[in-house]
Amino acid sequence: MNNKKLNIAIYQMYAVVGDFTNNVKKIIAFIEKNKDKDLIVLPELALTGYSPLDELHTPEFQTLVFTSIYQIKEVTLNIKATVILGTPYFLENQIHNVALVIANSKIIEVIYKSKFPNNGVFNESRYFTPHATKNTVVINDVCIGIGICEDLWHQDKMQEICNHNIDILISINGSVFDSTKVAQRLAVCKNLYNYKNIPLIYLNLVSANDDLIFDGSSFILNNLGENLGHLKHVEEDSAHLVYENNTISSITQLNCQEYSKEELIYKALVFGIKEFIINSGFKGALIGMSGGIDSTLCATLAVDALGVENVIGVAMPSQYTSQLSTSIIADIQNKLNINIINVPIDTISSSYEESLQKVLNYNSNNISENIQSRIRGQILMSFSSFYPNFMVLTTGNKSELATGYCTLYGDTCGGFNPLKDLYKTQVFALCKYRNSHIPTNSVYPHMNIIPQEAITRKPSAELKQNQFDEDSLMEYELLDSILYAIIEEYAPLDYLYKKFDSTSVNKVLNLIRKSHFKRVQSAIGLKVSTRAFGKDYQYPLAHKFIRK
Repeated sequence: MNNKKLNIAIYQMYAVVGDFTNNVKKIIAFIEKNKDKDLIVLPELALTGYSPLDELHTPEFQTLVFTSIYQIKEVTLNIKATVILGTPYFLENQIHNVALVIANSKIIEVIYKSKFPNNGVFNESRYFTPHATKNTVVINDVCIGIGICEDLWHQDKMQEICNHNIDILISINGSVFDSTKVAQRLAVCKNLYNYKNIPLIYLNLVSANDDLIFDGSSFILNNLGENLGHLKHVEEDSAHLVYENNTISSITQLNCQEYSKEELIYKALVFGIKEFIINSGFKGALIGMSGGIDSTLCATLAVDALGVENVIGVAMPSQYTSQLSTSIIADIQNKLNINIINVPIDTISSSYEESLQKVLNYNSNNISENIQSRIRGQILMSFSSFYPNFMVLTTGNKSELATGYCTLYGDTCGGFNPLKDLYKTQVFALCKYRNSHIPTNSVYPHMNIIPQEAITRKPSAELKQNQFDEDSLMEYELLDSILYAIIEEYAPLDYLYKKFDSTSVNKVLNLIRKSHFKRVQSAIGLKVSTRAFGKDYQYPLAHKFIRK
């Protein structure tokens, strides 16, 4: 019996959407470096980044796809390696998501993605058209099955591919990160192994596109269904693999450590902040510093992502700002070594209130609270005009956004919200994680940088005397549990009423419904949960349906 063998190079590539020059340069460099391998594998939409959305319809974009494919084909002339390239493909006025199999400057096979996610954050059916495809290619007598991302999650499609007596299965992916996804991917692939004892390569893209993070975390299963290890999380990486004697092994040392949920999320947030800021044409971040846990975590994440010199804090104390908050801000400034500028708002706030009281004749604490918040928002946006290369980061968390515990055009001001998909209890957990760890993708190599007082203090917006969040809401542990059940689990009312008291449930449901208009106007933020506010969460603004 002939000994089937393949030397394989896989590239967990970092691709920026629409950056053809650098994406192509990196692809070509990797091909040239591994030209003596038998097979080179690149992720889904590696050429363009995931996903170009409506750019796919523009003639100029399509032309760049064609010319880039031609450049890559030319590099494969007279080399040993066959290349699997993820790219859009345009055929007869239709757009396809494909894996091109390229050898000796020719496209020898086009593998079409046939299953398109059309839920959650995805709307692929808007762009891509399915097409009949055989999903296999033979290289050195090794029959390779190729699936593209969503194909892997459909048992009928995988059975169809595996039934072709393939020797190895390769899945190229642009899979979006959430805190459960790394484990889910592995579980799906191991379940597939139970159907056919076939070695599997799961190769994922590294990228961040607006609110979505593509985290890499690629892995390899041998013929026993054992995970040989992961490639890096939210970092570009590559590996040299060998398929021989019906199994696969890795020449490259892979990571076999299991990450904690906090580490996965924290590193993803650092990566996502840097990608959004830099790829949006900015270099730094402006953050309103209150002395609370949210702005403290936001500043720490920004420093980890962008560096000390590219983060500016703005403290805007009022008559209600406590000495504890002032002390925490000073401690943060010292520990993060960032510039924090102090702009008191007492005089501005008094002037606002005096002018409005003459016209409206009001005496409402709520209006006073909103005025303070909106003054701070205006000051931050004024700083943004003065520092045009710095984007304002808003610091509201998912618990606040869910319940409307925020001021529209006040603390919601900003171009980007790193904490948007973090419940308040997760904010505390990430702060504790960061104090005892230095993420591998951080540019700030220090621990214990979040003041303990910021973690242990009772959360307060400090917009009036003796104000605490739980007075308006409830304890965050209970609130977040109810929110998680409603948002992430789509829990029915009877389940909610059995698990929690009905008064708390009804209060939370009412707050969620009434505050939806705030969420749709809030800054974009990074998705790290199974269901984030944004593309994941779509409801009408004006409607009469009430759960009861």
